[in-house]
Amino acid sequence: MWLLLAASALCFASIHSQYYLRDQTVGCDGMLGSGKRLDRCGECGGDNTTCRVISGIFTKRTSKAAYEYITEFPKGAESINITEARNTRNYLALRYSSTNQSILNGNWSLTWAGEHDVAGTKLVYKKPRQHGVGETIYIQGPLQEEITLLLLVQTRNPGIYYHYILPVRPKVSTNSAAAHPVDNYADLPKYVQDSLGRLRSPSQQGYVGVTYQWRVLDDGGCSEPCGEGLREQRVVCVLVSSKATVTEENCPSLQRPQPEKILCNTQPCSPRWETDTWSECSATCGHSTQTRSVTCRRRISSIESESVSAVNCDSTKKPSTVRMCSNIQMCHTWKHSGWSKCSAQCGSGSRQRVVNCVNGNGGVVDDRKCSLDKPRDTERCYSSCDTTWFYSDWLNTCNGCGRGDQTRELFCPADEESYSSLRTSSLCGSPPNRVQACESRSECRNLGSWFTGAWSDCEGSCEEAYQRRHVFCMAVEHSNYEKLEDSQCIGQEKPTHKQKCQKLHCNQSTSLWMTTDWSECSVSCGEGHQRRRVMCLNKDRKEDNSCLQDIKPPTVKNCATPACPIIQQYVDSSCTDKYRSCHVVVQARLCKLSYYNNICCNSCRITG
Repeated sequence: MWLLLAASALCFASIHSQYYLRDQTVGCDGMLGSGKRLDRCGECGGDNTTCRVISGIFTKRTSKAAYEYITEFPKGAESINITEARNTRNYLALRYSSTNQSILNGNWSLTWAGEHDVAGTKLVYKKPRQHGVGETIYIQGPLQEEITLLLLVQTRNPGIYYHYILPVRPKVSTNSAAAHPVDNYADLPKYVQDSLGRLRSPSQQGYVGVTYQWRVLDDGGCSEPCGEGLREQRVVCVLVSSKATVTEENCPSLQRPQPEKILCNTQPCSPRWETDTWSECSATCGHSTQTRSVTCRRRISSIESESVSAVNCDSTKKPSTVRMCSNIQMCHTWKHSGWSKCSAQCGSGSRQRVVNCVNGNGGVVDDRKCSLDKPRDTERCYSSCDTTWFYSDWLNTCNGCGRGDQTRELFCPADEESYSSLRTSSLCGSPPNRVQACESRSECRNLGSWFTGAWSDCEGSCEEAYQRRHVFCMAVEHSNYEKLEDSQCIGQEKPTHKQKCQKLHCNQSTSLWMTTDWSECSVSCGEGHQRRRVMCLNKDRKEDNSCLQDIKPPTVKNCATPACPIIQQYVDSSCTDKYRSCHVVVQARLCKLSYYNNICCNSCRITG
C-alpha cells in the first residue's frame, strides 16, 4: 500500500516538474534554471569586476604613405576587436612589439584575409567587399605576448576603432569553488584576496577594490563650426557599479588609454573672403604700396579649400587689396629751376637752369644720392626774329543794350614773355590794344530788347567745345529793368545762347589761332585785297598744326576803294618789277627803301 502511494506521488511530481521546467533555461554553468550568464569579462555569473574594458578611436590624419602607430595590446588581452570606420585604400597592420616581426600586412606586403595564428591564439582578418565599414580584425585571446597595431596609410584616415578586455585577477574554474591561477596571466599584476574577499596588491599598504576602470568620453566641443573640425576625447576613471567619475589615482596609470581626436562638423563651410600675405613695398622710398590677392573660397576640410565665384561672397565685406606703406622715407630727387631767357634775341642760342639733388625736406645733398640720371641744366634755344605783334579775335562779343568791353590775346614771337606780361616789348614795340570798348547795336527802349549774359568758360572736348550764356527779353525804363516774355522782343532776332569755342588749356591741344593786322588794300583805287599772317601757336608759343581748321581766321579779304580815274600817263618801259613777290614788298611798306623801290619799280610806282 505504501509502495503504491509512493509511486503515485512520484508520478504526480514528475508530471508537475515537466510543466515547471518547460519555461526554464540552461545557465552558463550547465545547470537548468540557474539563471547564470557570462559577464563582459567572460565570467559565468560574474559581476564585470574581474577585467578592465579598454577602447579607443584613432583619428590622426596624415597625407604621406607610411606605417602610422595606433596602439599596443598587452600580454593577456582578450576579445580584441579592431574596425576601420569606412572602406578605404588603407590597411590594418600588426607586429610583435618585442621583435618588430610582422604579423599582418607588414614590410609593405599585403596578407590574405582569413584565420591566422598570432601570439598563442587565433586571429580572424576580414576585408570589405564594397561599401560600409572597412577592414576588421578579431583576436580571441588571451595574448601570450604584446603586439602593436599600425595603419598602412594610402589615403585619408576615416578612424580606427579598437576594443579589448584585460583581466585583473585569475579566472575561477567553473568546476571548482577554489580559484586557480591561469598560467597565461602569470605576468599580470598579482593581487591577493583578504578575509573579506577584497583584492589587495602586496605593494600597497591599503586595500584596493577592483571596481574602477578607465572610460573614454566623447563629449567635447568641435574646434570648427564647419569644414571638418576635431573633437578631443576625455579619459576619466569611473566606478564600475555606478559609472560615477572618481579621481585618477583609483585606476592603474599604466593601462590609461590615450585620448584621440575625432572628426566633427565635416560639412563644407559657407564661402568667405580669404587673403594672402601682403607683398613687399613697391619702392624703398617715396610713394609706395603693398598688394595682396583676395579670393572667395569655401573650406572643405582643415587642409583643403576650393575657390568659388566672387558673387558668392559679400562684396561689402571684401578686404582691401592695396594699402600704403608706412614709415617710408621720401626719396632723394632732382629739383630744378625754370629755364633762363635764351642768350640770343634772334636766332639760335642757349639757356640754363639750376639742377640740384634734394632730400625729403628739400635740402640740397650730394648729386650721388639721387639714383636717376641728372636732368640737363643747359639746352639750345631759338628766338624768333619776327618782331610783329600777333593777336587773336576779340574773345567776347559786345551784346545787349549799352556799352561794354572786349578782350583779345597778344603775342610777340621775338619775346617769349610778351604773352604772359603783356608789357611793352623791346623787340616788337608797343603792343596793340588788348581791351576795347564796345557798344551794342540794339537800341535801349521801353519795349523788350534782348539782353545777354557773359559767355561761360569753354567746356567740352578739344574736338568739340562750347560756351553758353543766358539770354533774356528785358524792358528798360529810367534804369529800371523788367523781364518780359520772349514774344515781346518783336522784330529782333534772338541772340544765340550757345557757340562753338576753342579751349585755351586743353589736355589734347592747347594751341590757339593768332593773327597780325590786315595789310593796307593792295590798290589805291578800285577793288583789291588785304592780307594778314595767321599762325597756330601752342602753349609755349611755338608754331604747330593742332588748331581746329574750321575756326581758322581768314588770311585774305577783299577791299574796295574809290574807282580809279582814267589818266593818260607816260609809261617808262625800264620801270619793271624784277622780284616776283613785289606785292609783299608793297604790303610791308618797303618801297621807301631804295633797294626795294628799284627791284619793284612798277609796283611801287602804281601804289605811290
